[in-house]
This record gives sequence, structure tokens and C-alpha cells, in this order.
Amino acid sequence: MKKINLTQIKNKQNPEINLKEMDQLANSIQDIGLKNPIKVKQTDGSYILKDGKIRLEAYQLLGKQKIPAEIEEKTTKTKNK
Repeated sequence: MKKINLTQIKNKQNPEINLKEMDQLANSIQDIGLKNPIKVKQTDGSYILKDGKIRLEAYQLLGKQKIPAEIEEKTTKTKNK
């Protein structure tokens, strides 16, 4: 697990966000911290969000710069010879 800059995360998820739920999560994060890191996939110089949109939004709401994340390393495709 690694802390990554929020500005490096590309969010392709677009689920509807429950603002009350996000506010409650932000308060919980502020009180006890983030229990479950977000999941991202590493790309060239940035990350694509795989899981944790509401947690990411809550961190942004709190004005945080970095968030704990589990990083799925980018894979390189190789041809069989």
C-alpha cells in the first residue's frame, strides 16, 4: 500500500453519489482515519480508480492531498516467440 496524490488519479467511475453518505464517511475519516484503502491501477504517470469513488470524494472534501491506495501494477504484454 502506498499514499498517492489525489491529482494523479483518473476517475472513470460515475456512480450516483449520496451526499449524506459521503459526508458521514468524511467525518469518520477525520475521526478515525481510512480503514480500507482505495484500489487503483497504475498507468503511465497516473492511476485509474478501480474501487473507492466515495472514499476518494470524501478525501477531496476534507482537502487532503494524498490517499492510501492499493496499487495494481501495470502489466506489459509480451509476445510468445
